[in-house]
Amino acid sequence: MLTGGTVGTALQAASKHGNVLVVRYLLDQGADPNAPGGLYGNALAAASSSKFSKNIVVVQLLLERGSNVNAPAGRKVNALDWAAGPDNEKLVRLLLEWGAEARAALGPGESDQDLGDAEELVTLLCRR
Repeated sequence: MLTGGTVGTALQAASKHGNVLVVRYLLDQGADPNAPGGLYGNALAAASSSKFSKNIVVVQLLLERGSNVNAPAGRKVNALDWAAGPDNEKLVRLLLEWGAEARAALGPGESDQDLGDAEELVTLLCRR
């Protein structure tokens, strides 16, 4: 396994940059989607941190291949914590559909009472 640098593994690097073909190839060759390392902690978090529109395909692929949606994610809590922000509604919804722990992605000054229903949650996470 290639490791090192900010993105950790080769799978994390390909995931961060939305390279679907390389991600698929590495997974087909046995790369562990949950391998820890780097700034993002894992490939799913690396893909979720990027604003490339094609990264939603990478995130879906990683989830289908066994990525733990709530795995520790570097300096953030989980992939949802990396994804939360403006213009990322589709990715936030996808991670929530796969069981991402929303409570973990709450920001400073936000509480469980702010979670509300699913629509309120998506709005809350995407206005960051």
